[in-house]
Amino acid sequence: MARAHNNRPASTSGSKPRGGSATTGYEAELWRMAAESVAASFGRLVRPLVRRASDAVRETRILSALRDTLLHKLISGEVRVNQVEMETA
Repeated sequence: MARAHNNRPASTSGSKPRGGSATTGYEAELWRMAAESVAASFGRLVRPLVRRASDAVRETRILSALRDTLLHKLISGEVRVNQVEMETA
């Protein structure tokens, strides 16, 4: 038998992968089903977090636009702070 440079037998094209046997169709299907189950569970757990993050981004954009509008009006003197306090009270 031919030997590789590290003194181990050289692998042949027909040999099984080192460290275990080839996976059968049934085992592969079990792994696929388990992976789908884990992915579905992960999705259910993460979905509310993603929704909240999306809502936070939208809220940040709205507040930034409001800040920019009000800041411009405050600096130009078009709106005064005590005037805004009276109108909202």
